[in-house]
Amino acid sequence: MVEGILTGLRIGAILLWFWIGVRVAIESWHVTEQPADVRKRGWAYWRAMLLVMAFVIVFLFSPENILRANGYIGEQTGFWMMSAGVMGLHVCAYLTHMGLDIATGQGNRAWPAYLAFSVISLVFGVTR
Repeated sequence: MVEGILTGLRIGAILLWFWIGVRVAIESWHVTEQPADVRKRGWAYWRAMLLVMAFVIVFLFSPENILRANGYIGEQTGFWMMSAGVMGLHVCAYLTHMGLDIATGQGNRAWPAYLAFSVISLVFGVTR
């Protein structure tokens, strides 16, 4: 079950980030044409995403790899650090999607879909 949690979180992150790639390729062409206040609201989410991503890389992913490779932490601690990092990737994806929604003039209406991707993937990972 423990490995299923990390697998489910990773599958969810893959889906969310793939969706971001598709949306950026298709929908983001006219972001700069939006009014300044709309772009500023969208930028607030992207700025928050960058801060979360920096935290995840600096305090979870990179240290986990270094500490585990040098034998300072065990498999269980590494698992929890990686799980927290992947949850951080989910938060980054939510923030990016919300910023893209706002910046493309779609409002912030699709957040339940982002959350559903994570929950469904987690359930799949745990129950497979």
